[in-house]
Amino acid sequence: MINLKCTDFLSVECSTNAIGLMNTNKLLSLIKESNYKYIIGLGIYASKNNVIKIEKKATNHFRNEKAIKKAPNYYDIGEFIKIEDMDTNFVISDKMGNSWCNMTAFVIRDCLNRNNISALNGFIHIPNEPENLPVYQSVIQNVLNSIKSSN
Repeated sequence: MINLKCTDFLSVECSTNAIGLMNTNKLLSLIKESNYKYIIGLGIYASKNNVIKIEKKATNHFRNEKAIKKAPNYYDIGEFIKIEDMDTNFVISDKMGNSWCNMTAFVIRDCLNRNNISALNGFIHIPNEPENLPVYQSVIQNVLNSIKSSN
């Protein structure tokens, strides 16, 4: 697990099984009760690229189904995540895929919209390289510090 320093922190595992779906529903309940300004999801992806992906679009797809039947095709996300010195460590992505990370980001934004909650959500994918976690932790902490200082 990555340990990040921030004022409010909530960690919920939304993994690739029934427990993940149950925890996603738990997460939505917690969001409705909270006053978070920003919600950032973190997930891993398998790739030969050693880059952190700042996701900008969550689509209404989970595997071969719609994530939510009566919802838009996509939501723009992560509009508050700004990288001052974009280098080879980051890419901006609007193709999150159609699995758990995408579904979780989509249903969070849908929950925010349907409940008139002013929080914003975003998602950051890190490569599945455990040996580089300290580097990724540092980079993500810098992103969080940047968000905090811009407010």
